[in-house]
Amino acid sequence: MGAITGRKQTGLTLVELMIGVAISALLVLMAAPSLTSMIQNRQIRGIAESISGGLQLARGAAISRNAQVMFSLSSSIDNGCALSTSGAYWVVSQDDPSGACATGASDTAAPRIIEKQASAPSIGSNQIAATQATIAHSGRIVFNGFGRVTPNQAADIWIDVSNPAGGDCGTASGTMRCMRVVVSPGGMVRLCDPNLAYSATNSQGC
Repeated sequence: MGAITGRKQTGLTLVELMIGVAISALLVLMAAPSLTSMIQNRQIRGIAESISGGLQLARGAAISRNAQVMFSLSSSIDNGCALSTSGAYWVVSQDDPSGACATGASDTAAPRIIEKQASAPSIGSNQIAATQATIAHSGRIVFNGFGRVTPNQAADIWIDVSNPAGGDCGTASGTMRCMRVVVSPGGMVRLCDPNLAYSATNSQGC
């Protein structure tokens, strides 16, 4: 008579599978807050970098043209646009783009737009607030042919990007990192963290 060979059972039992699902769900719940903060921080940085890029483009265009070029925060980029210190869009032009932001780039046709934000930013619940000097009441920064802010400024101009729905901007140990775009009177543009102090050893601070 032939011997009967037993086979070892393989695979997961229902109990083991349920335990695995429960552990996975717990890990997801634990990671959710940090994932949300990471997404918020990435959106904030993306908007701040877009604004910084637009400012640097405006300054470079002013120097290359040896003429005044303006960076404008705008409520939109259609022909209903208006200057806004909390605008989610930006336009770089030689003339005031108000009411004509849909115009294509041109060196001759008013408002002589050089560049503009091509699409709506991932603004979500983020907030842009421009403060200090000329931009505090107009939503605009103008560079002259030397790359300096005009009219002459005695202090920095800054644009803050935050997320009110995410709470207050984090401190050095906080989770939500707000950003500030700073423009010096000489026209230099840089990004920094408004909750950190600038020093020789911490260039990320403001």
